[in-house]
Amino acid sequence: MVTMNEEAMENPITCSSCEEKQLRAENARLKKKLARVCALDAMKELIKLAEPDSILWIKSPDNEKEVFNHDEYERRRSSFNSPKPNGFVTEATRETVLLCTNTAALIETFLDADRWAEMFPSMIVGAETLDVLSNGIDGTRNGSMQLMHAEIQLPTPLVPVREYKFIRFCKQHADGKWAVVDFSFDFGRNCPNGDPNMSCKKLPSGCILQDMPNGFCKITWVDHSQYDESPVHQIYRPLVNSGMAFGAHRWVATLKRHCESHAILMSAVPSQDPEVICPSGKRTMSKLAQHMSDYFWSGICPSSASQWDILPINNLRNGDIRFMSRLIQDASGENRSIVLSASTSVWMPVSRKMVFDFLCDAQMRGEWDVLSNGEHEMVHIAKGEEIGNSISILANSGNMLYLQDSWTDSFGSMIVYSPISMQSLSMLLNGGDPSSVPLFPSGFSILPDGHSSNNTIIETSSDGSGSDNDDNNNNNGCLLTFGLQLQILLDSQPTSKFAYESVESINELISCTIKKVKEALGVE
Repeated sequence: MVTMNEEAMENPITCSSCEEKQLRAENARLKKKLARVCALDAMKELIKLAEPDSILWIKSPDNEKEVFNHDEYERRRSSFNSPKPNGFVTEATRETVLLCTNTAALIETFLDADRWAEMFPSMIVGAETLDVLSNGIDGTRNGSMQLMHAEIQLPTPLVPVREYKFIRFCKQHADGKWAVVDFSFDFGRNCPNGDPNMSCKKLPSGCILQDMPNGFCKITWVDHSQYDESPVHQIYRPLVNSGMAFGAHRWVATLKRHCESHAILMSAVPSQDPEVICPSGKRTMSKLAQHMSDYFWSGICPSSASQWDILPINNLRNGDIRFMSRLIQDASGENRSIVLSASTSVWMPVSRKMVFDFLCDAQMRGEWDVLSNGEHEMVHIAKGEEIGNSISILANSGNMLYLQDSWTDSFGSMIVYSPISMQSLSMLLNGGDPSSVPLFPSGFSILPDGHSSNNTIIETSSDGSGSDNDDNNNNNGCLLTFGLQLQILLDSQPTSKFAYESVESINELISCTIKKVKEALGVE
C-alpha cells in the first residue's frame, strides 16, 4: 500500500502542479469575493448619489445647475475616496433623461464591450472585457460583474484620452428597475483605489434605469472621477473642469443621439430620396459613415487602441498643429504608403451653432474648402431629429464626390467627410460591403468653450427630456478642431521616408482653412 507521502515523493511534479492549481483556484475565489463586497458598497454609493433629494448635490446660485457637495462627500468617509495623487482633481456630475428604449436592451448592451462602444460613438475609442467575475443569478443579468478596460476621448488633440480599468456590476432592484455601477479596482493591491499607473480613477459611477408605463426608460446618470489635470491644454481646461467634457451630460446626450439615430435608420420610413436609397443601403451607408468618423478621430486622439505614431515635428510656423502617421500597404505588400494625420484646435468667439450651420451648408463650402468646386447635396439620409444630423453624399461640377457624416446634440457637434468614388457609392446604395471602401477623412469638431453655463447645459423639460438652449448659445464662444488625413505613396525602397515638404503643405492647408473659416464668420 502506497501512502500519500510516498505518492507525493514519487510524483513531485504532479503534486506541485495540483497545489498550484488549488492555489490559483483559491485566489480566484477570494478575488471574486472581494470584488463582490466592493461592488455592493459601490452600488450603495451610486444609489445615494442618484437620489433626487440627496444632500450630496446643491443648486448653483449662478444657473441653478446641480453642483457636487464635496464637503458632504468627505464627511461620509467613502472607502473609495482615497487621497488623490498630486495634480489630480475631482469631477462629479449627474443628469436625468427619458429615452425611447428599455432597461433589458440597455443592460445587454452595457455588458457587451463592443456593443457598448458602438452605443457611444466618438466617445469610447476602445473597450474590452478583461474578465467575467459573474454571469448573473438564475440565468439573468442580475448580479453580473466583469472587469473591463476602456478609453474615453474628447474630439481634440489637446486633451489626452482617459484610460480606465474598472469593475462593472449590474443589479436588479425591482421589476423593470436596474442599476449599473462602475468603479476602479486594483486586484494587485486588493482595494478599490484603482490602478496607480492609470491617469484617471473612476469612483462609483453609472446609471439607474427604470422602465416607464409609456414605453420610455427613465435614466439617471452619475459620473464621479478623478484625473490628472496637467496634460490638459489651457484652452480646454474650463470645459474639462466643468465636468461636461467627460461627465454625465455628455454620456446622456450621446446615448440619446444614438437611440434616435438607430430608430430612424432601422425604421421602414423612406428617406428623402426613396427611389435611390433602399433600407439596406441606408444601413450600409451608416456603417461606412461611422467607420469613417471612428478612423478620423483615431488619427486625432492618440490611444493604445490606435495604430498611429506621434510625430515630434518642430519648427513649423503654426506650432499648435499635431501630427501622427501610419504605414499601410496592399495585400501584395509591394505598394506601400504613409498616411499623415494632422490637427489643431482654436477658440472661436461665436456660438457653435453658427459654426456648425456654416460648415454644414454645401453652398458655403467654397468659403473655406480650397478644393471646393460648387458642391450640392446628391444624397441625404437623416439620422436624427436635429437638422444637420445626417449622412450625405456631396457632388461638385468637377465630378468629385464626398461622403459626409454630421451630427449635433446638446453637448457638441461634428462634421467628417472623405472623397469617395462613384463605383463605391453605387455599391453602397445597393447594400454592398462597406469594408472595402478606402477612406482618407477630414473634419471638424465644435465644442462649447466651458466659460459659460449656457453652452454646456441642457434644459430639462417636465417630461425629463432635454433641448438645446439655442437662444443663449448664440452669445457664447466655442472650441473648433480641424483635422485631415493625407496619403503619401512611397517608392520601392523600404527606407523611404515622406518628404518634409508634405508636412509643410499640410501645415499650410490647415492654417489656411482655419483662417478662411474665421474670415467667413467675421472673426479676427
